[in-house]
Amino acid sequence: MTLADFEAGQRELTATVRVLVVDDVPDIRKLIRMTLERVGPFDVVGEAGDGQFAIAEAARLKPDIVLLDLSMPIMDGLEALPEILVASPESKVLVLSGFTAGEMGDEAIRLGAAGYMEKGGIVGKLGPRLRELVPFRVAPSPRPTDTSGPPTTSGDLFALLLRDVSRPLTVLHALASRLLRAEELPPEAVHSAMQAITREARRLQLLLDTFSDAGKLEVGGLDLTLVPTDVPQLLRELLDELTEITASHPVNVDVDEHVVVNVDPTRIRHVLMSLLSNAAKFSPLHTPIEVTTATDDAAFEVRVRDFCGGLSAEHRDRLFTKFGPGEREAAGPGLGLYISREIARAHGGDVFLANCDASGCVFALRLHLNR
Repeated sequence: MTLADFEAGQRELTATVRVLVVDDVPDIRKLIRMTLERVGPFDVVGEAGDGQFAIAEAARLKPDIVLLDLSMPIMDGLEALPEILVASPESKVLVLSGFTAGEMGDEAIRLGAAGYMEKGGIVGKLGPRLRELVPFRVAPSPRPTDTSGPPTTSGDLFALLLRDVSRPLTVLHALASRLLRAEELPPEAVHSAMQAITREARRLQLLLDTFSDAGKLEVGGLDLTLVPTDVPQLLRELLDELTEITASHPVNVDVDEHVVVNVDPTRIRHVLMSLLSNAAKFSPLHTPIEVTTATDDAAFEVRVRDFCGGLSAEHRDRLFTKFGPGEREAAGPGLGLYISREIARAHGGDVFLANCDASGCVFALRLHLNR
């Protein structure tokens, strides 16, 4: 980065890097905490003494960096690493171990770690190494508030697709490799890995569908296959499948029994999944999600309420723009809500922000009835 970048205000040094420390030796955790507090700008937001607890803490805290020991009881670092990446996809994992890098470093990197360090060097080298992993926070640039989005090409979308699928592919590969050693794993660990593979495959499919639709919109629109569809039943089936959401957020459902609408069920399913995933992604762990429906003479609505703490006026204005603010998108780089609205409008309906206050927001899918 050049001095001109600083002077232009395009980047700012990260004020605080949030760190989760995972090691089964309390004195080592204390040493790491003291080291980071001395060199700054780091905030140790949590500690864990085994892999299982580390996964739960990563899901709860969503740290910038996880410092992960390899040799631990209950679940070691190599076993926990793929699931930490599932629990907190934006975190970077730096593995710390007493083993030599030649023995374990390559395996840790293959499983998704961003780097590897031997514990003997943490006092003098840990701070600079963490600055390499999370050196800067990019300051948001002003964006237009119209719904046309920035001028993008198919090449731009393809580059973004390659970037965004890399994480679920890495996790899928790591989990599959773990299952190859299934004879060494207890049944509950195998079951957990299979559930994680299902979640990552679903996340990958949502990404691919989102980018596919974005490309089609660029060249003229979406092709719909309309069939009479019981939308509340489609919603209930989807909720039964989204165990990664229902396990971490109680979902309160109050929907009509049967409402049949002429829609493309695959694309409406995509919209519903985006709204539900969005609500879970931006709500604190274990806070509820409320799903309700309403019907009048002209239309049927599905409403998804979260308890994320509200939105600023600026973000409300830009929610549905292509490559809009990263605060709320459900999949990909700001495409989730944009694509969802375009799918709904292609059906003659809409997706919109129905309500938003200090406690949370309500997003609605509105579809016209065939009367």
